[in-house]
Amino acid sequence: MKNFFIGIIVAVILFGIFILSYKLNNKIPKPEGCEEIDESCIDCSNPLCRNKVNKKENEKK
Repeated sequence: MKNFFIGIIVAVILFGIFILSYKLNNKIPKPEGCEEIDESCIDCSNPLCRNKVNKKENEKK
């Protein structure tokens, strides 16, 4: 019975850490350059795609 309570306590502590880290993560602002993904990029499976980088460079000019 003692092991059962230790397991429950560990589970509650881990759940508390998860909730705390989730709330603290939501308070941090998104880094610059981290925008929403274009709809054309959703299905793209190419990890080397530079579509977003090229689009930003064209907007600056």
